[in-house]
Formats: sequence, C-alpha cells, structure tokens
Amino acid sequence: MGDAAPKCATVLNRPGRQRRCLVAIVGAIGTLLFLHAEMNQFTRVIVFVVLGIGTLVGANAFLSGSGAQGAEITSMPKARSYESQPSQYSDPSRS
Repeated sequence: MGDAAPKCATVLNRPGRQRRCLVAIVGAIGTLLFLHAEMNQFTRVIVFVVLGIGTLVGANAFLSGSGAQGAEITSMPKARSYESQPSQYSDPSRS
C-alpha cells in the first residue's frame, strides 16, 4: 500500500493516455445521454466513476502535454500581526 503513488504516476505517464481518456469520456457521456433510462443505479454509478477518472487523467495529460507546471509551496509565511499598527481612522472622542 505504501507504493501506491509511484504506481499511479506510472499509470498516468503511459503513452496514449489522452486517446484512452477521450474514448472513456465520450463513451460515458454517450451512455448517460442515450441509455440513462435503461440503466440501473449500479451501472449508472460505474459510468459516472469512469467519467470522473477519465476527466481527471485526461486533464492531467492535457496540462502536462501543454507545458503547464504546478506551483510548489516551500514554507508557510509568518502570520501578520495587526496589533503593532496604528489605527487607520483616529477616534476624536478618545483624545
């Protein structure tokens, strides 16, 4: 179970993933459009799962193929202290 991330990365980096994802998305949408009344609930859930996985993997393939890169957060910024700052509007009644 500990090596699930490298296995997922291997699956996502295989060649031809865009075509397979496109076929999965088109097939799932076609199934939902034309056969939605004839499917039972379990089959409908499986079709939605295929649509979701195809969309996620296809988006990953599209973005990595187009050269997009994600941001990396290296450290958390320090919390800003508002106590040391003077008030923006002076209150004349306190003078």
